[in-house]
Amino acid sequence: MKNNPFNKRRNYFIKKSFQAKFFAWFALLLIMEALVIGALFMHISGQTLTTGYQGSQFVIDKTSSFFFTSFVVMSAIVGISVGLAGILVFIFLSHRIAGPLYRFEKALQDLSEGNLATRVKLRRTDELAQLQNTLNGVLEKIDSQLKDVKKDLDVAHKLTLAHDDKEGRMQEVKEVIARIKKRMDAFKTS
Repeated sequence: MKNNPFNKRRNYFIKKSFQAKFFAWFALLLIMEALVIGALFMHISGQTLTTGYQGSQFVIDKTSSFFFTSFVVMSAIVGISVGLAGILVFIFLSHRIAGPLYRFEKALQDLSEGNLATRVKLRRTDELAQLQNTLNGVLEKIDSQLKDVKKDLDVAHKLTLAHDDKEGRMQEVKEVIARIKKRMDAFKTS
């Protein structure tokens, strides 16, 4: 599929509140992971001793104290690196979810205004493609049925306008109304 200039992402922050919550949970998860790893390391190494050199001096110390500074620096470097990579991944993944959600909202707004010809169109790389297919299938079925009802109503209306052969026309009107009723009975209403 060729790159269509109209199909390119222009704004990666479509549903800002959704994406902000998504990012906050992601960041919280990273922080919690670092704290749990640090706490586990400190707990497991709390009863052990480590020998090593600090500069040119030979040191015997508790393992948790000996590695504390190195562990904090290493955790900070890894946390920042993973955090930056995570932000990039977050932006692309959340856009693949937020974009379709935005398109679904727009389609539902069109539907609420009576536009049954509306369809949801997603990019190949967007998530929620199955929901798109299901919603578009439902819309096509409703659109088709209501189109048939409108045609039958037009026929019934024309038949009522004709003044000749009222008895024969009345039978046709009854048949058309019966078809309309049958089609409308397919819709469950409250």
